[in-house]
Amino acid sequence: MSAAKNSTSLILPTDSAEVRQQIEHLLAQGYKVRRPTAFQIKVGPFNYYPSKGKIYVDPAEKREERGFDAFLKLIEKSDGTVIPFDIGNFEGKYQKL
Repeated sequence: MSAAKNSTSLILPTDSAEVRQQIEHLLAQGYKVRRPTAFQIKVGPFNYYPSKGKIYVDPAEKREERGFDAFLKLIEKSDGTVIPFDIGNFEGKYQKL
């Protein structure tokens, strides 16, 4: 699926221009982006809530840092493999497209 087609399905009519640009940026970087809710951008275990700038890592770790730049740095720093919690041999992973 092309980034343009994918971004169209991820961008909602209620999204601000800034949120649209953030989604386009993530897709251009090759990240698999999801929108579980209209208020949330998700990449792997990372959740970003643009209206407040809040960042969470699954299952429920609230991060102190805020904003899209912090969200992007967190994703980039993880290098595709994240173990946010210990449940035996499970490794939380996400991947670039």
